[in-house]
Order: sequence, then structure tokens, then C-alpha cells
Amino acid sequence: MMTGYCGINCENCGNYLKNANCLGCRVDQEMISDCDIRDCCKEKGVEYCGLCPDFSCEKIEMFYSGRSQYTYAKAAMIEMKAAMEKKDPQKTVKVVAAVIRDGDRVFATQRGYGDYKDWWEFPGGKVEEGEMPQQALVREIREELDTQIAVGDFIACIEHDYPEFHLSMNCYWAAVASGDLTLLEHESSKWIPLDDLDSVDWLPADRKLLPLLNTDT
Repeated sequence: MMTGYCGINCENCGNYLKNANCLGCRVDQEMISDCDIRDCCKEKGVEYCGLCPDFSCEKIEMFYSGRSQYTYAKAAMIEMKAAMEKKDPQKTVKVVAAVIRDGDRVFATQRGYGDYKDWWEFPGGKVEEGEMPQQALVREIREELDTQIAVGDFIACIEHDYPEFHLSMNCYWAAVASGDLTLLEHESSKWIPLDDLDSVDWLPADRKLLPLLNTDT
């Protein structure tokens, strides 16, 4: 187990637990005096040592918005670990996501595995070779939720770099055609009002979609 603010095994690190605002500063390293990001963090009440040039203000904004300090710091550390381990070229994974809507609320599922266990996402999955995105979405929802959906309008294509791959996610409005949204893979689910989307911790890629959901119909 690492014993410093390294961004790895942070939940088990005594130093991290004493200061949940830390974004990965390393023990015995002095803060860089001319760090452009440091002042941005300070304004938000977040400490940052300035040692990671890949951690941009844009990422700070994205992770800080609507999150607890603990969750924010954890997300930031996952991204920092990705930056340190990133290998080029990074493979692209094409997926689809369904924003299943019922009036003024949307359906979300909670992941039960991996680095982002317990975080929330819009259901969907990978596009198989030869599939159209809409076909893939219908298949994935049937496999994950034992439900038939009607795919609606295209919302956006979300691009995001995860530690091991680049995600390209085509997102669509959808509605339940038949079935009861039975969980076959996820650990939990809920209907979330459109005006309360920040009430859960979304996967980073899914969070990028949220601003579009209150403007599209």
C-alpha cells in the first residue's frame, strides 16, 4: 500500500483519509510556486500540489460539479492514475446509452464492479460489429434489463478518456415499450427527476451528458 498522497490505493492511505481534499500531492515534494492550476483549486477549497500537468482546470470543474469532496477527490485520483499510465495510441470503444424517460424523470443504473463501483450511469453497452447504434441499444437494454425500448432522438456523442481506453458514447432518448426494467447486471437503479440529476455520483462520461438533458425534448 502506498503511504503518500500518490493517487493509488488512496482509500487505504492514512494521509489521504486525514485530508479528503487532496488531489494527489506527493509526500516530501514541495509545491510548485508558479502552478497555474493551484489558484484555481484554492478558490474551490481543494488542495493541489501542481505536480501533474495533465490535470486541467476543465477536469477540475467537471469533477467538482455536484460532488462531495470525497467523491471528487477519488474521481480525480483515478484520472491522475490514468494520465501516469496512459499508453499511446489509446484504443477507442464505441458504446451506446439510453436515456429512458418517463415524463420529467430518467432511469439510471448503478454499476456493481470495477474502479467505478457504486457510481451511476445510463444503461447501454458496446456496439457489436455490423450493428447500427440503435440496434445495439435495443439489444443491450434487453440483455441488461429484460425490457424492450423504443429508441427516440439522438442526443449527443460523448467523448471521454478512461484509464484503459477512449470512450465514444452515442446517447439517445428512449421509452419503455414493454417490460419492467428488471436488473440483470446492475446492483441498483432509480428514476431521477431531471431537476435533481446531481443527486447521484455519475460516471465521468455520463456526467458530461447531464447539461443536455434539461434542454433537449
